[in-house]
Amino acid sequence: MTSNTLITFIGTNDGYLVTPDPRSGKVKSGAIISIVESSNDVLGFEFDKLIMVYDGDHYEKIGYEIKNYLKNHFTSLIVELKRISIADPISHHLVYPAMYKAVKEIKSKNKDSNFYISVTSGTPTMHACWIFLVKGGVINAELLQTSDKSGLNKINFEIDDFPQITKLPEIKTELTILKRENDFLRHRKLNIDIPEMIGSSEVIKNIKKQIELLANFNVPIMILGESGTGKEVVARALHDHSSRKSNHFSAVNCGAIPENLMESQFFGFVKGAFTGANQDTPGIFEKAKGGTLFLDEIGDLPLFMQVKLLRVLQEKKISRVGEMSKEIDVDVRIIAVTNKDLWSMMNEGKFREDLFFRLTDDIITLPSLRDRGNDIIEIAEKTLSDLNNNYNKKLKFSKSAIDKLVNYSWKGNVRELTQVIRRAFIYCGDIIEAEDIRFLIRSDKFNNNDELTLDGIDLKEKLQEIEVSYIKL
Repeated sequence: MTSNTLITFIGTNDGYLVTPDPRSGKVKSGAIISIVESSNDVLGFEFDKLIMVYDGDHYEKIGYEIKNYLKNHFTSLIVELKRISIADPISHHLVYPAMYKAVKEIKSKNKDSNFYISVTSGTPTMHACWIFLVKGGVINAELLQTSDKSGLNKINFEIDDFPQITKLPEIKTELTILKRENDFLRHRKLNIDIPEMIGSSEVIKNIKKQIELLANFNVPIMILGESGTGKEVVARALHDHSSRKSNHFSAVNCGAIPENLMESQFFGFVKGAFTGANQDTPGIFEKAKGGTLFLDEIGDLPLFMQVKLLRVLQEKKISRVGEMSKEIDVDVRIIAVTNKDLWSMMNEGKFREDLFFRLTDDIITLPSLRDRGNDIIEIAEKTLSDLNNNYNKKLKFSKSAIDKLVNYSWKGNVRELTQVIRRAFIYCGDIIEAEDIRFLIRSDKFNNNDELTLDGIDLKEKLQEIEVSYIKL
């Protein structure tokens, strides 16, 4: 069944709700409520869904006030709030990409909707971008505006009014937006220090700038990347440079908690809720209150917990197991991480689309180590320097050792590199040579009879040599 969906930004004037104007004494409401209330008279139908897009805590508060008001006056209306991150709400260069992404997500979740877009609320830049999105074919929607004088009206532009707007292939549009974002980050000066992120490649510089931009926005972030690329390092940097840094950073591996314990671990439980529940116990969300909750391997979260997590993100409330009638407010920032292909999982029904979009106000994608050029050398040198300091040594790499490091594929990324350097530190002489750089390898047909080896070294034999040397000491 086709539904009618209104999309709008939340503007400052929408906070008036329905109150008497102090100057005229007339009852005045913000644009969003005005459109919803007059749609039946002007458009001939009532909206089935309202999606309010906003940026910042101030507008989130207004959004929830509007939602509560409409819930009491339009019981069948579904109201959703969608937060996006815009560094500068009057910069077309930044606003359009953020709106483009939001529109694509809204379309994917509401495939059977007739869309209507209000160009009244928000900044003039946002109004212009709505027009470009509609007339550029990104979304098929009717444009609406409302005012005190003329009330609710459709905006009827003809395509001839926009002779330079053409429909480009979607991939070209996506690449253009990515280029704009990349250009913005490249020219932005970095004002924070993230010593844990070693490397001076352009991609790492841009990620550091992205962290600086996103740190103080209380929005959920998804971090994607291969195993060992440093996703937790990025998550901690987001927390450490945010206003939440004095509160907890709680890390949870979603794949390590047994399914039958997940609900009690995440939400806590009360005494007597189940056998062994001897006292009231707070869960992960309560313990992280006011701080950051790092959900590692979110792709391993089973579907039943995905539904429950979605509700928490929507309502910002949890109920302990055994006390479902009582709700507890939780204020946490979610940073989710995975090395899985969530898009494929969504297509297969293994990961919920609505949860994905709730978790991804923005995405930070970490590159593999093999794509970071000379960062390999910087990380290796820093790792060796730390080892020298810890063990009071002055070891160095030979040129052949550096060449071997740079030319390796690093399937385990930064984690594998640091392990390789630690092994070389243990086994080398005064200088780390190429032959000291050894990689863990195994047979393609790995089974119980195969042995993990160290690139030419018999590990058992080497271990025996070390044991004998220590015994002699």
